[in-house]
Amino acid sequence: MPKHFLQAAAFPTLDEAQMAQLRRCSGASLEQYPAGRVLFDVGDRDFKFFVVKSGEVEILDPSDEPPKTIAIHGPGKFTGEVAHLTGTPSLVRAVARTACELYAISSAGLREAAQLPGARRPHPAGVSRATPAFA
Repeated sequence: MPKHFLQAAAFPTLDEAQMAQLRRCSGASLEQYPAGRVLFDVGDRDFKFFVVKSGEVEILDPSDEPPKTIAIHGPGKFTGEVAHLTGTPSLVRAVARTACELYAISSAGLREAAQLPGARRPHPAGVSRATPAFA
């Protein structure tokens, strides 16, 4: 399978209509964050899942000096790691790289979003995707 296809399937970009569906989720709110604001950090539990409406969010591995950038998420992209599903501590730090407008979704809201019509279901091979319902 070509790498670009795998990347697009594993990390889809949500369009405006998909992001607008977040308004139907009681656990989601549209919030403003200034550049440099830490959204969640290594060791945090029960932190929010973020969908970028505008701006950029940087995902960092702070175990290196200086911290290593793992990903930069722009509009339509979202943060997420297995800790959202398992309740285990975060392994990374998320920082607003620029001023951002983000949909912030609580853990309970993420579970609610999974129940919305059109939600993605587990992959037939048994691999469940940690992708929000609106993807």
